[in-house]
Parts: sequence; C-alpha cells; structure tokens
Amino acid sequence: MTDSYRMIKLGVTCLLESERGILEGCRVGLIANSASVDEEGTPTVLLLRNAGIDLACLFAPEHGYSASVEAGEQFPDGVEADTGLPVYSLYGRTRKPTADMLRDIDALVFDLQDVGVRCYTYVWTMALAMQAAALFGKLFVVLDRPNPAGGIIVQGPVLDPRFASFLGMYPVPLRYGMTVGEVAMMLNQSFEIGADLAVVRMNGWRRRLMFADTGLQWRPPSPALRAPESAFVYAGACLFEGTNISEGRGTSAPFRLIGAPWLDPAVSGKIDDRWLTGFVLSPQKFTPSGSKYSGEECFGFSVHVVDGERADPVALSVALLSHIASRHRTELQWNEEHFDRIAGDDTLRREICAGTDPRNIVKRWGEPHRQFEKIRGRHLLYVG
Repeated sequence: MTDSYRMIKLGVTCLLESERGILEGCRVGLIANSASVDEEGTPTVLLLRNAGIDLACLFAPEHGYSASVEAGEQFPDGVEADTGLPVYSLYGRTRKPTADMLRDIDALVFDLQDVGVRCYTYVWTMALAMQAAALFGKLFVVLDRPNPAGGIIVQGPVLDPRFASFLGMYPVPLRYGMTVGEVAMMLNQSFEIGADLAVVRMNGWRRRLMFADTGLQWRPPSPALRAPESAFVYAGACLFEGTNISEGRGTSAPFRLIGAPWLDPAVSGKIDDRWLTGFVLSPQKFTPSGSKYSGEECFGFSVHVVDGERADPVALSVALLSHIASRHRTELQWNEEHFDRIAGDDTLRREICAGTDPRNIVKRWGEPHRQFEKIRGRHLLYVG
C-alpha cells in the first residue's frame, strides 16, 4: 500500500464518511459500472446498499454495467447480479433517463471513472442525466474520481458546436484536464444545465497526479482501456478511429498499437522530436482480431509513455497522421463524419489533407484553449 493510496479518498468514501446527509430521505438511482469501486475495490452499489442508502435502480453507460460491451454496441436493460436491482441501459433505446425511469427516485448519483477525453462518452451520459434531473426536479450527486491523465494540461481542438454529438456535446477541448465533478459544475453553471447539483469531492487528490501516482488499482472502465497508459494515449489515438488505420483494437494493447497492412512504419522516424517528447515509438507488427484488419498482419509502431507530464498525445497523433497522409496519399482513407465528430470540427482533417505543418495546426488551438481556460478556471476544486 503506497503513501498516495493512503492519502486519497474517493468521492464515494467521502460521501459515506461525512456527506451522507446529502441523500437523507432520498430514494436513489445510481449511474455506475463495474469500475465504480472504492479504494479497497468494493463496488459502489454494495457500499451504498450496506450503508442503508435506499437504492432503487442502476443506470449503465456505454459498455454496460459490466464494462465489457464493445464500443458502439447497444445493450438492453438488465438486472445486477449481486443485488437484484434493475439496470436501465443508457446506451440502448435511450441515452437519457426517462420520466418512467425517474418516477420513483429522488436523486441520481453518478460514480463513473472518466478518462478525461472529450470523445469518451461518460461525461455526456452525465450531461444527459443532469438534463433529465433538471427537467424532472431530481437531485444530482457526483462522486468525484481522479482524471487518470492529471488535471493540469488542456490539449487538442475545442469542439465546434456544429459538430456536437454524443462524442462531444459542449465546446471543450479533446483533453480537458478536469475531474468529472469539475466538469459537472462547468456544465451546470457555465453551460446552464441548471440541475440541483452536489459534488462530493475527493480528499488528497492533486492536479499533478497521473493515475499511476495515486496508488489506486486501475479497473478498466471499458474493454479497450485495460491500463492507465492506454487511457492516456487514447486522447490522441482516438483520432485513428476515424480512418482506415488500426488503433490497436483487437490486440493486447489497444490505442498503444497503430498500424495497417499498407503502412510504412518508417513514417514514425520522420516525426519532429518536439512531438515525441515523453514518448518512445517502436516498430511493431501485430494482427488484430474482431476489429479493423481482423486476421491481417499490420505494420506500424507501438507507443509507450515515459513522461506523462510532458507528453502531448493529441499533437503526436496529429503529427503521425500528417506524415501518413503525405506518405500514403492513396491508401489512407477517412470516415469523414466520424473523424470530424471525434476531432470536434472538420478543420483538423482538412488541414492534415492539405499538408499543413503540425506546428501551425497546434498553434491554432492556442486562443480557443485560452477562452476555455477562463471558463474552466471557475470550476476547479483541487490544487496542483
């Protein structure tokens, strides 16, 4: 047990130790999955139930309550095995809690492990649930958890509202450097959702901490994010999902392997050192299963993070895409609509296709970042 582990208390622990009055007399619906556990690994659903909190039902985001359903795959309502509680799917016939789902509850409690990347859907599940809570007059409680990539750095393009989707509903950067509790406050106040919101803060977490520094055990919040390093690299590698380049799904290292049967791995050697800061890229062959190029040998490279405080996964992926687009003009293909939803605008794709220097692409994000930082700064709960 590390010193960091002893220092950090997650939101669920703080709720039960000192903030239980928030839910006094409330019948509760819990938004959670199998990664929703305390510092000892005990599931939040059991912690709340054993503490005498009146749990009526569960709500599961994308990937299901088991966190094992593949990306983009819808799933039906179900039952939680240990408690027999009904589990409403928020990635099936609806993505927002309905009036029927909320009829018999007084409060929605959100306890999901986010990864700090705009196109990861959990904060948008939270946003839609907050909208429903505001509409139907329910209390909304967020049990805060660490941002696994820390809470200092903002990176990547800011969403253009014209490209809003379930991969990004509000104008935030691809990597926003906030906890879910801080995001909830921003959505509620600066973006005017207007729910009756309570955020239960963590104790002991600091903005500079990467997940490996917390001493907490990583529980995969979704099938492809099996390690904190994958979650970190995902902030940039997610862009490859909008192309015909494999992002490593269907391998042992999703988002840390990039390649295609036609890709020349030598393109990684042309990357300017500024984009490689904090990373090591190594040539790698791999054969995915059940995903792009299933059963085909792909040529590419593996991505390893050696200094998360200095590394910029978004800029690295933009530089890689730029060089791949130049080297493989005919082989590289875009799923334009999907890529633009991930990026948050169509400008990034157009700049890469036009051969724009990655330095100028990244420079363009400076002013939107400064504007976002002004909003973000009003809602930060933790020190550095």
